[in-house]
Amino acid sequence: MARSAVDRAAASPIRWRRWQILAAGLIVALGALVTGYLIAALPAQIENTDFLVYRGAVGSMLSGGSLYDFTLANVSSEHLEFTYPPFAGLALAPIGLLPPASGLLLWSILQLACCVLLAIVVCRGTVRPTAAPESWLVPALATVGLLFSEPVHHGIAVGQVSLVLVFLVVVDSLLPSRWRGLLTGVAGAVKLIPLVFLPYYVITGQWRAARNLGIGFVGATVLAFAILPGDSLRYWGSLLFETGRVGEPSVRRNKSLLGLLAHTGLDGSALTVVWLVLAALVTVLALRKAAQYHRIGDELGAVLVVGVLSTLVSPISWPHHLVWASLAAVRLVLSVGRWSRIAGLALWLALVVGTPLMGFDPAAPAWLMVPESLLTLALAAVAILGVGTAAAPAPDGPRPMPAQPTVQ
Repeated sequence: MARSAVDRAAASPIRWRRWQILAAGLIVALGALVTGYLIAALPAQIENTDFLVYRGAVGSMLSGGSLYDFTLANVSSEHLEFTYPPFAGLALAPIGLLPPASGLLLWSILQLACCVLLAIVVCRGTVRPTAAPESWLVPALATVGLLFSEPVHHGIAVGQVSLVLVFLVVVDSLLPSRWRGLLTGVAGAVKLIPLVFLPYYVITGQWRAARNLGIGFVGATVLAFAILPGDSLRYWGSLLFETGRVGEPSVRRNKSLLGLLAHTGLDGSALTVVWLVLAALVTVLALRKAAQYHRIGDELGAVLVVGVLSTLVSPISWPHHLVWASLAAVRLVLSVGRWSRIAGLALWLALVVGTPLMGFDPAAPAWLMVPESLLTLALAAVAILGVGTAAAPAPDGPRPMPAQPTVQ
């Protein structure tokens, strides 16, 4: 039976010309310089707000106080508080035990390591070069692509935890079915949004993973109750419902569906109702696409779709929360099909460091809100239409069934 053009492209090994290898090497070298800059120079030149909040809150906890009594004041005219569940304080405790400079350095190195490993996982799950130097150049280029994306770059710069949590969820998808879901549950106890993977496990019949997610989340939360009973009662009893502590949905850099609607001028009950309806619709369509990936054995594609969905349905998605979008862009660029690659490149350009589409400047011209909104719509398209078709595995591995139609 004749093979389709997509099948032939998927089966074709990557073969680069000499000038392509040289250009890729130069890009990788530039990425190495950026990595050194992130480690050495950038932390000393910007406000590492998230790291400082983590460290201050953990310091308060270790000294016998509450995680939620600490406020980082006089930083960018904002008053920032610790907004995560109590287990996050326990998980981040090492930050408070180290000297500030050492803690920030090790925290930055940990995030960079997660970035490199995520790039490797996405490459291995999408395309498998057959020989050197392509076998290491492709993951290296993917790493550079992630580092030059605003969500990853900014997240590392401010000391955000998002990159580490995304790494835990992606690694979780690679675990044997006996353990799958456990790390995602633990990640959900640090920051609630990974719990969006629970309905994905349920609709795909991954009951053991759903159970493990519950065990990981409940176990970590109970541990926090045992060690920090006061903070646990305070968080789950009241602070969880004080959404204003995280930020206002109408802030321009909020890239969630709620932010998109708030930017149109909707407010009050009308905003809530429209948001819930829209979020439900996008969730159903995205979970349907994730289930399609799961059925053909492309677990990475499914995880990326649900991850992008999580950034959309969360009430607040700041630019450093969009790590899933950066991973989706890399996956699309590496996927089979010209249109998938074009879509991936366009998405990466929208996310590139310094992009005006993130809405960092509240005084930016009003007309810029239109292209800023297009970024959120692009993420919705990725969640609904998918992250492209992975290339065929190595000849000695199982060949996946043809994928359902995706962005191509």
